[in-house]
Amino acid sequence: MSEEQVFSVRRRLVMALGLGCMTLGVLGSVVFLLSGPPYERKVFWSAFIMIGLAIYCIKSVRNVHEIWIDSEGMRFMPVGAQLLFSQIESIEIPGWMDRHDTPPRPLGALRLKINHDGGRIVPGAFWHWKGLGAVYLYGCDSDAILVLLKERIARL
Repeated sequence: MSEEQVFSVRRRLVMALGLGCMTLGVLGSVVFLLSGPPYERKVFWSAFIMIGLAIYCIKSVRNVHEIWIDSEGMRFMPVGAQLLFSQIESIEIPGWMDRHDTPPRPLGALRLKINHDGGRIVPGAFWHWKGLGAVYLYGCDSDAILVLLKERIARL
């Protein structure tokens, strides 16, 4: 059994996006409440959507601080969600990743085919539904993770 590799994840831009959306959503709610009757539905729904997007962004940043890869799978810490290599049928690597002019760490997500029919979403880590899914790699050393995945999963 090989030793596990740990990759640090920093997603400051997503946190800034989440805080910005939260600010706009709260301001929209205040404007909605202060405008008085008759209320504008557009302002309410836009504020509601902004707050929902903000909660998703902030939760995705808080869910993943490290990605641990060992011989059995990937774990996303501190949330503790695990994606086993035995569940992965194949990984789609974008064709532009092999080009010589690709900047370092450009990969944001890997598309997956999973041999599990159920569904699961872990904000900031991965999602899969009825055989399709993705692993989010933005904010970390995606090149090194891709090399490790090629070594660990022989079906690539």
